[in-house]
Amino acid sequence: MEFFSVNKMGSKCTSQCCEESATETTLDTYHETLEYENTKEIVKDEKQVLIMKYKTMKEYDEQTVLSRLNEFQTSYGESHEMTAEGNRDAGAYYLDKENFSKALEYLERSLKTYKELKGDYKLNLAYLYNSLGLAYKYQGSFLQSQEYFNLSFDLYKSIYGENNEITVVPLSNLGVLYQEMLNYNKAKDYSLRVLKVREELGLKTEPDLAFSYNNLGALYEGGLGDLKEAKNYYEKSLKIREEYFGTKDKNTEVSYNNVANVSQDLNEVERSYDQSLAGIGLEHKLSKLIYYHNIGVLYLEKGNLSKAEEFLKKSLSEKTEVLGGSHGKLFNTMVALSTLYRRKEDYKSAEDILDKTLKIVKEFYGEKDGRIGEVYYGLSEVYQGLRNWAKAKEFSWKAYNLGLEVFGPEHWRTCKYWKNLL
Repeated sequence: MEFFSVNKMGSKCTSQCCEESATETTLDTYHETLEYENTKEIVKDEKQVLIMKYKTMKEYDEQTVLSRLNEFQTSYGESHEMTAEGNRDAGAYYLDKENFSKALEYLERSLKTYKELKGDYKLNLAYLYNSLGLAYKYQGSFLQSQEYFNLSFDLYKSIYGENNEITVVPLSNLGVLYQEMLNYNKAKDYSLRVLKVREELGLKTEPDLAFSYNNLGALYEGGLGDLKEAKNYYEKSLKIREEYFGTKDKNTEVSYNNVANVSQDLNEVERSYDQSLAGIGLEHKLSKLIYYHNIGVLYLEKGNLSKAEEFLKKSLSEKTEVLGGSHGKLFNTMVALSTLYRRKEDYKSAEDILDKTLKIVKEFYGEKDGRIGEVYYGLSEVYQGLRNWAKAKEFSWKAYNLGLEVFGPEHWRTCKYWKNLL
């Protein structure tokens, strides 16, 4: 039986800056009044070109993967390339199933064995490095993730050359990583670099090119705040997916949803949401939670606070069940709920959830993460509502100073924080 073999893969804000725009957009929202980022969790990683284009791990269940590994361990021992391959495939399986701690366990075992063996295993290592980069990113270890993606790129480049469809996969993932780190300029540079290669290779109807268009759409919608350009890229992605997968596939439905979101067409988003869940069925729990979250955000944008609260609470509850109560991925929904509570003038609830969010973000992402500025900004708004002017000023300055340090004086977030001090 052939099983997923790698060897088969062939200073101070200026007034001009502060007055530039009244409606900064972020990945989470369309208007500055929502005051949070990354709500629309639509950006996609490329888990690995092998999973996407060759042999998919979805054809195998957990028992088959682990039984195969056990056979290799029994027959060859731990320090053998077949056992390394079995651990690698088990890691890929758990990565695909979004069990990231188990994925890391098996991928690290595989990496250790390959490094101990004598022989040319560059291709195996390139694959492992990319997979490890993804697993560490999902765990919030961004520096380790960045290191592994770069190692993967260097090895693939040495094997296939720089302008190759496989070589650019870790570059694509670096673009996604930088977007999550809120480094939008680097995210754009890497994403456009990948797109250029894929377009030059003539991959006009390939899922890889749709990936690039989708991620650039998310970048323009979020960090760069350009809905027109975002829609342009989303529609390009949708066209490819319609041709390649058909109109009923879940990838195509995601693209329908993305186009509808930037059009602010709630009816279209709900149609896409209902069809995706009822007609197709989403394989991964986290994918379902993203839909809950995005619908909640759109109801919040439309002012339907009761429906927004229903979906956002459902998303937060199930995210907590899947990821645990201290995972960084809770940030988006918690901050969205804090905005909802502020709109309802329930400032105590908003304060409570932002205090919890602040603790999670600091522990998960570190003391200097850009998300902390959004929490400080939200707390300043809460204390203004509570008429606690000293606290409001304290957190406004915290947000602004962090913005200066993390984003620089000309960034729109820093400008937003500065305007809150006026």
